[in-house]
Amino acid sequence: MAEVYSDHAGPCISLHVAIEMAALVEYEVLIREKIETCQWTHKQVTSFLKQMQRGLSVRSVERFCSTNNIHKTSRIDDQSLDQIVSTATNMVRSADYLAMSDNIIMFHLK
Repeated sequence: MAEVYSDHAGPCISLHVAIEMAALVEYEVLIREKIETCQWTHKQVTSFLKQMQRGLSVRSVERFCSTNNIHKTSRIDDQSLDQIVSTATNMVRSADYLAMSDNIIMFHLK
């Protein structure tokens, strides 16, 4: 039976997985660039890193990315999203007229 390691991030993981995750730390900047900027998949990143670090799995790269908030798409926190939505809603509500459909029907919002 494999040894189990527990970190502050969540459930217990095997010692082997913990070692893989620790090995990825030195490549965090590279992983972030490939995922966020180049839009690489976890599989592409894993294949690329295997040239430098043996024994990596796609699942370890996925877990590392999740733990370090590395995603292909931009992530925005709930508070910032609420602020953006509120600002946009207020801009629409304060507009005097909106053009709608091909007939450009005008109506007053206030």
